[in-house]
Amino acid sequence: STRCKRCGNTIESGIRYKLYKGQEYHPECFCCWSCNSLINEGEQFYELRGYPQCPKCHSEGNQEFADYQPVQLHQCVKCKKTIEKVQPFSYYEDNTYHNDCFVCNRCGLSLVDKPCTRLGSAIVCPNCN
Repeated sequence: STRCKRCGNTIESGIRYKLYKGQEYHPECFCCWSCNSLINEGEQFYELRGYPQCPKCHSEGNQEFADYQPVQLHQCVKCKKTIEKVQPFSYYEDNTYHNDCFVCNRCGLSLVDKPCTRLGSAIVCPNCN
């Protein structure tokens, strides 16, 4: 069995994981080593001494490693249900969504890993903007 580089716990077989520089991470543990903010699939990040670092900490010149903080389970702002550790999710404007719930409010197109815009209280795809 493999251990997560960030939390040290076992990554169970069949569970999705991220591989970075030969190290395996739970998806919810692949975070900035300076501030513990999650780095989602497809998001840009930098490297600090071989570990992932978010753009904010990189631009601020943060050279420190933070103590590891276990990720709290998130709640989907759309359906209000808990996003379980094994469920993929999206993050937009400080809110978390199940990937199935993260859709254009006008046409229903999935917004996962796609550009989107806030239009009033709605989140829309480029076609509906």
